[in-house]
Amino acid sequence: MARMGEFASNLQGLPERRYHAGENIITEDQPAEGLFFLESGTVSITRDGVEIHQISTPGAIFGEMSYLLDCSATATVKAVDPVIMKIVRERDDFIQKHPETALYTAKILAARLYSVVRYLVDLKSQYGGRDDHFGMVDDILDSILNKHPREITRELDERDRVDD
Repeated sequence: MARMGEFASNLQGLPERRYHAGENIITEDQPAEGLFFLESGTVSITRDGVEIHQISTPGAIFGEMSYLLDCSATATVKAVDPVIMKIVRERDDFIQKHPETALYTAKILAARLYSVVRYLVDLKSQYGGRDDHFGMVDDILDSILNKHPREITRELDERDRVDD
């Protein structure tokens, strides 16, 4: 897994923001203010009010999907205890000056995708061939592994028009 040490010196001098326990850092379905790097503390990741995970690993990055897909945040990131984040507001400029940040982000996203695909393959092996909602695993895997980025962008655009 990618480690913050690979580019931690690039984060020196970036704006730092402190959050109190219970405070939202990123709010689902709202634009993210930038890329956030966890310096210390623990955050909770929720989607539709369901906690997905708690993260306390320094260097964890948040807001990257919103940035890369140019869409609203896909989840809420909330401070569980006092949290310190480094914030990159001028994302394009920062990534152009520090391309290793793009590689770091790509490694994290690839690791997440790997975990999701492994989970779905496990579900498929347990429930494949069924006619109920568990049988949808094939369609989900196909969508994740075979959709072209233009299709994803088009779906995001359509969703945003429907939500407006």
